[in-house]
Amino acid sequence: LALAFEPRENDVMSRRPRPPSESLLSRYFMWRVVMVSVLMAGGALTMFLWELRLGTSVETARTMAVNAIVVAEMFYLLNNRFLLEPVLNRIGLFGNKIALATVVACATLQLAFTYAPPMNAFFGSTPLGHVEWLKAAGVGALVFAVVETEKYMVRRLRRTPARQPEPAA
Repeated sequence: LALAFEPRENDVMSRRPRPPSESLLSRYFMWRVVMVSVLMAGGALTMFLWELRLGTSVETARTMAVNAIVVAEMFYLLNNRFLLEPVLNRIGLFGNKIALATVVACATLQLAFTYAPPMNAFFGSTPLGHVEWLKAAGVGALVFAVVETEKYMVRRLRRTPARQPEPAA
């Protein structure tokens, strides 16, 4: 919803329009959804299982996994400010005040989920320490880094002109 308030990108009028017969969800968008879903779920599940193996309680490991997914979603919201352009700049990170307010609201709700006793009782969550938060944030940072790298690679592939075959002798 926060991205609905996104200002237009500078090159929007130089892009070719989507043909009316083309699906709204292109193969590229489907790829991105699958890739990010696998990263988020895989990162959270790996961290959850690893924490259990280290002897962490199920409640703490579960709270870490939920927070990892939510932090990853917040990072991914920032990734999606631009489809292919990098967001690691002033406009990319701070150009949409609604997106920033959404991240702040989401973080506030996650803090309540993690630390408010009524929420702990209802959801079976537990308070986390600094190290647990760093691990959960690491999953989000991993998603952010992979998506930004993927965007870079797509930009690079699209800007590289196709090689012309050599003329036959």
